[in-house]
Amino acid sequence: MKKPVAPLELRRFVQLHEEPEGVINRIGRGTWDLVVVDVNGNWERAVFATDAEAETACRELGIPANRGWDARLSRRMNALDAWATPGAKHRAL
Repeated sequence: MKKPVAPLELRRFVQLHEEPEGVINRIGRGTWDLVVVDVNGNWERAVFATDAEAETACRELGIPANRGWDARLSRRMNALDAWATPGAKHRAL
């Protein structure tokens, strides 16, 4: 049996959050970022060696895979005021 590509953290996030979507971005030479964001602005991320692995993870999770951020996804990501919401994950400044 083939080992799943999607990390356990992403699997849990998808199970517990409403309408998750994946956003795939290149973040360095040979590294790709997959950010999974829900409708409320909560998010989880993982790093992959290739964009194909990130896409495979989205398929395994049963979520849409988007290439980069568009206006709709940016609004979704910014919907949550993470600094005012207890327990929310903060992005780096």
